[in-house]
Amino acid sequence: AWLDDNLLPAQRAKAVVLSGGGNDTTRGTLQALIRPFDGGAVLDDVKVAAHIAMLERHYTTVLNRIGESFARQGVSGVPVVIHGYDHPLPRGAMGFDNWLRKPFEKQGYDLSQPAIFDLAAKAMADLIDGLNAMLDRLAQRAQFKPFVRHVNLCGTIATHFPQDAGDGWANDLHPINDM
Repeated sequence: AWLDDNLLPAQRAKAVVLSGGGNDTTRGTLQALIRPFDGGAVLDDVKVAAHIAMLERHYTTVLNRIGESFARQGVSGVPVVIHGYDHPLPRGAMGFDNWLRKPFEKQGYDLSQPAIFDLAAKAMADLIDGLNAMLDRLAQRAQFKPFVRHVNLCGTIATHFPQDAGDGWANDLHPINDM
């Protein structure tokens, strides 16, 4: 209906924004991607690759359906914007400890220690960088290139909060409203 020719031009979609992968990469799923603490690598690279491949398959399905809908309705020029996320901090802010913080703690990471917290934050950045790399590759595929645009939001909060990026986060997954 959002592309319907019977709609007034002002009522038709000007763009479609797809946001996915965040909630799919928290809690138990995140815990499964984190290696038990032993002072070595934080993330299990094989499991992370499989998880990102699964997200890619889901995005591909949705984008194919949108492309088919555009083709059926003769729509062109409506961009589909996909984005990853900024680099979240597993702080457990505002009661969101189940999302990112507890998965690390359940794998033996004591996030009250600054060095261990930094390892966890780096692991989250690596995970989000992998998600964004996949989204960028997806946007470059020939079948999606005409209408899909990837926006990489990494570094957005740190740019606006250069003294402490943590000040820009309302909780573990969402920036403050001013963002």
